[in-house]
Amino acid sequence: MRLAPHAHVSSRRVLSVKVESHAKEQRIRRIVLMRHAPSAELAGVKDHELPITQEGQELAKRVAEEMKSLGWIPNIVMSSNSVRSRQTFEVMKSVIEELSHADLHFLGSLYTESQLDGHTLPFLARILAVEASEEDECVLCLGHNKGWEEAASILAMESIQLDHCDAALFEAAGDSWAELLNAENFEQWSCEQLIRADSKAL
Repeated sequence: MRLAPHAHVSSRRVLSVKVESHAKEQRIRRIVLMRHAPSAELAGVKDHELPITQEGQELAKRVAEEMKSLGWIPNIVMSSNSVRSRQTFEVMKSVIEELSHADLHFLGSLYTESQLDGHTLPFLARILAVEASEEDECVLCLGHNKGWEEAASILAMESIQLDHCDAALFEAAGDSWAELLNAENFEQWSCEQLIRADSKAL
């Protein structure tokens, strides 16, 4: 309702409106689901220990540069502890300097959980609800298929394919990571960008 000229509004009423408006503000949260760089096939070397290739280094740099240009700067990292995942992160860190100060978590469980049907996204949700602070705005989740494609497809509500070094960028607004990563709220996430490393272009 429009106020008549010279109408008086009490300061208490204005204050309550401002407080109510402020309470409705929600922080933007971002998740980057990225597959590791391609690895070399070496006889006698366990899968977990395989290093990335020279091509993989170039792909990781390309994706990191694109993320940086888009302003998606992770301040927390949840990664498989496989050698190829760690090396992918190190290459990205050389491009995105802020990653040197990120909260890092390299977990063997992300290597194993990614191979089990239906496990990856619920597992990521559980550990992020505990490890991500309310100040953390962007998390980089670095790991393996099949789990990474499955997690990206669930959040996007459509099939997403992640080749080596591809990254799916998701965004949602909410009061907390725990709230947004509750399975009932997965539909609140939207895929804002899909970065294709495109190894054929190298």
